[in-house]
Amino acid sequence: MYVGSQDDHLYCISADGQLLWSRNMGQDIDSSVAFGPDDTLYVGVDDGGVYALR
Repeated sequence: MYVGSQDDHLYCISADGQLLWSRNMGQDIDSSVAFGPDDTLYVGVDDGGVYALR
């Protein structure tokens, strides 16, 4: 599961609730994440920007 937060972090959490990784995006994350056809993870941040993570 991927969860964005207003503490500027994107979190990846396993099915059993363990934190797998986190990434500081530098801004609040106020949107859901989306996946592209090549498994790129897209996340929008507070200033309207979008990051693509692989």
